[in-house]
Amino acid sequence: MTATDSGKKEAGGSSALKSLVYVSGQFGGNLPNLIFSGWVLYFYTNDEGRAQPLISMYIMGAALICGRIVDALADPLIGFWSDKTHTRIGRRRPFILIGAPLMVGSFILLFRPMFPAGSAALVVSTIVIMGLFWFFFTAVMGPYLSLMPELAETSKQRVGLTTYMAVAFLIANAYQGFIAARMVDANGWNIGYFNMALISGALSIIFLYVTGLGVREKYVAPAKTEAPEEKYSMFQAFAWTFKNKAFVVYILASVMQYLGFASLTASIPYIVTRLMGKTESFVGVVYAVSIPGFVISFFIINILTKKLGKVTLYKYCMLMLACVLPALFLIGRVDLPVSPTNAGLILIAILSFPIAGNMVLPMAILADVADYDEKLTGHRREAMYFGMQGFLQKAATAMSQGIQALLFGYFGYSTGNTLGINLLGPVAGFFGFIGFLVFLKFPLNDRPGAEAEG
Repeated sequence: MTATDSGKKEAGGSSALKSLVYVSGQFGGNLPNLIFSGWVLYFYTNDEGRAQPLISMYIMGAALICGRIVDALADPLIGFWSDKTHTRIGRRRPFILIGAPLMVGSFILLFRPMFPAGSAALVVSTIVIMGLFWFFFTAVMGPYLSLMPELAETSKQRVGLTTYMAVAFLIANAYQGFIAARMVDANGWNIGYFNMALISGALSIIFLYVTGLGVREKYVAPAKTEAPEEKYSMFQAFAWTFKNKAFVVYILASVMQYLGFASLTASIPYIVTRLMGKTESFVGVVYAVSIPGFVISFFIINILTKKLGKVTLYKYCMLMLACVLPALFLIGRVDLPVSPTNAGLILIAILSFPIAGNMVLPMAILADVADYDEKLTGHRREAMYFGMQGFLQKAATAMSQGIQALLFGYFGYSTGNTLGINLLGPVAGFFGFIGFLVFLKFPLNDRPGAEAEG
């Protein structure tokens, strides 16, 4: 059953206050996610100032893959579970309220190694804690994202709400790049990784609980006097997603993009300290420089979406990203008219528009795909679609981190040998271009004045 008729008649969709309550969870949930992605690899493998890294690059790459596999496998399971859950407070909110403390607890433990550097016990414990963190992260954020299609029902509302979500994500990214970086930088606040994790984890719970306690779900289960909702198995739900051509094209394109881009975003500290020649705290400057470009891009994207539609604009963003990313290879390896530091900042400024498009448009497009699925199957299964997206994107991220470890381990990632870092750009651009070619086959059309095709 879909949202109630009264919910559908809410002309304004989510009010500004309701939107802020909802996107609080985007900020809170992504604080540990982004800090993990930006700093865990660096924390465990950085050998500067240590007798040896906590865990070697190759082994840490394998550990990250194991954690991401757990994360990926949890997505469809949590999605199916959430879609089939019926409680007094809804299908999604119980997962947020119960899962948030568990996610944060495992996140904090990652920055308090319990065994000596280089030991097998440290490797095993790190893999286990990573697995727990990613499982609970999925248990929180999968149901959270599944709320979006019912809170925003029209294309305009969805682009608007996903823009708010992108801003919240951007603020979380700025936090991990500026505040978290200052916390761990020996030349900055220098409070240590563990204290940084404690403070960040507390903020994560607070903001997630704003959403978990403040949002009201529209979906209602069939009343006892009505015909019971048709039952279906997890296998059926899984199979239905791949009978939806729109989802298959969308997710294949997304996976190819993640396969290259995820390794690059996880390497920002290395790009800053090795290619740009700065300290860890300069990561904050990088994010600060990118913020104006993102904010301007969000406005432009909302304007262009009204003229071009989400699908066409997303194609342009994918192509631009694929064409610009290979320029990372030049920084520190080719004599440029500007310093490596300025070259990196210029590249980030140029990338702000396509990255902003990738922050805003995919979630709104996937919500349309879930609507289309309801027409095909008669079931409202947002969580399974977001779960399958998470499963495949995270599998791609795991593979991406394996590629990253291979590039770093074989070609080098030290100050005097940065080839492995430089190669991340061309690799990301190559996979991104394949994703663009795949997405050209997307069958739904939301261009103004055109009807969507099945």
